[in-house]
Amino acid sequence: MSTETFGSFADVFGGATPKTTEQSYWDGDLAWATPTDVTRLSSPYLLATTRKITADGLRSCAAILHPVGTIFMTSRATIGAFAVNQLPAATNQGFIAVRPRRDADRWFLFEEMRSRVAEFLDNANGSTFQEISRGTFKELPLLVPAPEAIDELDTAISPLHGKAAQLAQESSALEALRDMLLPELLYGRLLGAGPKAG
Repeated sequence: MSTETFGSFADVFGGATPKTTEQSYWDGDLAWATPTDVTRLSSPYLLATTRKITADGLRSCAAILHPVGTIFMTSRATIGAFAVNQLPAATNQGFIAVRPRRDADRWFLFEEMRSRVAEFLDNANGSTFQEISRGTFKELPLLVPAPEAIDELDTAISPLHGKAAQLAQESSALEALRDMLLPELLYGRLLGAGPKAG
């Protein structure tokens, strides 16, 4: 067991928002998460975002397109909602994004962060809304087990998270199919029965 900080053990990032009045920055192909995208999740796997930005929008601000497997934690107003992105995604400034330097460290970090939300709240400040800054988060101490112990944890739970993320994806696809078919069913279109003439 060694004592480090979140910032010395993992790469820690903030987020940013492209200029909202610049139309060329929005409605592109790049996922861009806001806290609402995470707080509404029923499982901690980010499969899609409500808004998307363009490559120009990403370049215009300090946002970073994070690879799959980054831990997103909401860091202002609502502090301590979590998701692991299942698609490359950037975030707005309402997040702290934690990227493990070893894939095997991901779920150790995830569970450690989830267990310390009360501490994060104690370290938050702000007059308009509570926020834990990236700088404060990076300096918080982190007790790190031996790599062998982390590897053992990863071997045990990584397949479970993989399966859970797959099920979340399938559930999302079924919900989208239901939402597409339900209006058709209500109007009898799938049965070839259009509205009857009066």
